[in-house]
Amino acid sequence: MEMHSMDTSGLGGGCFGEAARVRVAVALAAVLLAAISGGGVSAATQPYTIQAAIIMVYEDGAVTADFHITVDPISPTANFSLPGTTYLDVTAIGGSGLPLGYQNYPGMVAVNTLGESSVWLGYTTHDLTSKTGSYWSLNFTSPSAVRISFPYGASVISVNRVPDAIESTGGSAVILMPEGEVSVSYILRVVGTADYAIVAIADAEVTIASLNASGIATPAAAALLGQAEAAFDLGNYASAEELAEQAKSSAVEANATAYQASVRLAEADDAISEAEAEGRAGGLDAARSLLSEAEHAYASGDYASALSLASQAKEAAEAASGVGGSILPYAAIGAIAAAGAGGVIALTKRKRGGGTNAAKPYARERREVDVEKIASEDRLRDEDIDVVRALAESGGEALESEVRGRLNLPKTTLWRAAKRLEREGYIKIETVAGQNRLSVRREYCKGSAGQA
Repeated sequence: MEMHSMDTSGLGGGCFGEAARVRVAVALAAVLLAAISGGGVSAATQPYTIQAAIIMVYEDGAVTADFHITVDPISPTANFSLPGTTYLDVTAIGGSGLPLGYQNYPGMVAVNTLGESSVWLGYTTHDLTSKTGSYWSLNFTSPSAVRISFPYGASVISVNRVPDAIESTGGSAVILMPEGEVSVSYILRVVGTADYAIVAIADAEVTIASLNASGIATPAAAALLGQAEAAFDLGNYASAEELAEQAKSSAVEANATAYQASVRLAEADDAISEAEAEGRAGGLDAARSLLSEAEHAYASGDYASALSLASQAKEAAEAASGVGGSILPYAAIGAIAAAGAGGVIALTKRKRGGGTNAAKPYARERREVDVEKIASEDRLRDEDIDVVRALAESGGEALESEVRGRLNLPKTTLWRAAKRLEREGYIKIETVAGQNRLSVRREYCKGSAGQA
């Protein structure tokens, strides 16, 4: 193959000319690399190892990809050649949780790893899917085993190789494919038909009945199911299917909230017992009262209120002080008074975890989030709404790590959703004590209940 050199002398002199020549050289290197490897870099020659790969396919053909990659901490940068050519909404996060800088090239992303030993890298691309008639195709070369999730209700028609595993999660087909060429044909569901409406209604009925049998109340879900059945009787199959899906989601959400509330009730009870054992009576009456209200709310099926009240009870018990009530004998009170105001302040700080060596907790303001107002926006994705719901369950704000634990999402998926919500003006992202705090903006809250 005959090689030709490129004359870069016309790019200008001085620093500007040198910078231009460097950019051209990098671009040529990327093109040459893609030509040699056929669109991807051989895994055997890469200074990194892919630990996990997740591909999510959406109804419009867009694909989000998330990779957990082990890198050389000594190297300041790492170049990743991953499925696709055009990468959108790129997110790079180090193993420590800090966002990393990157440069985006066709078919390659160069990440400034900054001494990290692992990277979560995510992006969106439209390069992997195509459509012919009613049939969709997903084609790419995977540098590792990959977990592929298809849209809700989609049916996989053919796969070029035997998958390592096949499963269904929440009505979505999921396949695990080995490293190498991946070619999958699938078809999306057809909404608005009687058959799909019947399946959706039956699915919701089974879910609701199962939860009711286990003692979980689902009045909102039952009401939506009744509306779905009424719409079906009128021949409005699309509405019936949508209402049935909402009924199932409502039931699942009630179950999740009930579980969180039960855990928080136990934690609040333990916190009160611990405060009693340590003689911290100041503020315990309020904690007991909140716990009692939470237990009544749980028994009535109001799990959201039970969760909120139990959280307040736990916080009140943990903040209970040893000053107050009849716990301290008069002699102890006299001793404290003799110690002087400075000693009292120091004692209080130690009891509450304060002092110069303790991290000051941030004040969490609890507000009622108007989830439906945000969810009505067509431009938001399902994972965006899930993040909003998680924040609503936490009173309008939570640490990023708390939301990730609640939703069980990869770091990059959650960070991308959070940044998208911030960009659209629904939430704020702030750094508190070295962690990212997500909070819903006031204009999307129904009101403020003060600080907890």
